[in-house]
Amino acid sequence: MSGEQTGAARWLSVHDDLLRGLTHALSNRVGTVGAVAYMIEMQPASLETSAATLRAESERLDALLQLLRLLPRRADAVAEPIVPTDTTTQAVALQSYHPDVRDLETVVALDGDLQPAYADPAALVMAVTVMLGAAHRVVGGVDGHVALTISSSTETVRIAVHGVRADGTIGEADASMSRDVDAVKWLLAPWHGTGVAEDGGGGVIVPTLQAARRSRRG
Repeated sequence: MSGEQTGAARWLSVHDDLLRGLTHALSNRVGTVGAVAYMIEMQPASLETSAATLRAESERLDALLQLLRLLPRRADAVAEPIVPTDTTTQAVALQSYHPDVRDLETVVALDGDLQPAYADPAALVMAVTVMLGAAHRVVGGVDGHVALTISSSTETVRIAVHGVRADGTIGEADASMSRDVDAVKWLLAPWHGTGVAEDGGGGVIVPTLQAARRSRRG
């Protein structure tokens, strides 16, 4: 199987897991809305409290909807300028719904001034989510956290993700890491992005807006 085929298969597996987790969360939210509707019918006096609960559930449902919209891979997707921190926020939120991942803190660090990235926003979120999953596996059953560092040069934006154990050591990558990297490469290839494996995780690399503009002029 080629690297492209391995990458596509890997992303499909991650995609299905995320979809399973998101639909489970959606089911819980719908159940809560149904319970509140029942309370309103049975106890009209609780209307004010129920309205507040419905507003909160509406916000949660909207957040789930925004994440679900990221999952379909569009053939007509185009590159756009991207604020890297927006990408990582969405990726961390998406990864939190993976059904097989423990609740680990993700510590985000910015290394210097950041350039805007240039890629399909959804594809970049997916790629970072894949690497977040790899970092979670690295920590495994040991307490720790995920370290996510964003840096950039004039040419590229780099998002590095590593699993850090409670004693501060970087965990060892498992056999699935190469497939994770292939998935990142497959997701970002149309926008000249790539993925790299590193101790305890990996990196996602995409062009900066400045580099993309220079390439077009060239």
